[in-house]
Amino acid sequence: HEILAGGASPPAAARKSLSRIFRADPGLGFGVSRALGFLLGERLYQALMEGHLTKLEIAALFRDPLAKRGSPARLYRQLRRRTGAVAPHFRSKDEFF
Repeated sequence: HEILAGGASPPAAARKSLSRIFRADPGLGFGVSRALGFLLGERLYQALMEGHLTKLEIAALFRDPLAKRGSPARLYRQLRRRTGAVAPHFRSKDEFF
């Protein structure tokens, strides 16, 4: 729950349990990763539109190889903190028609 909320990283025991779950069901890992990416993308877009982030900062995210162990999770938490004041604007199904 804290990971989804952008809180501190979970304790080692929780990380190990999460790792086992994702290895047991790769589809679950893909789904959770996709959902987190969507939510973060929405927050980044709103932060850009509201002036909390610049286009250069967004572009820099695509140049970071995230090669070090743990760097994707650290970056995710950092971006969640930076965009914490931004309220995502989700549209209801009715707004698409």
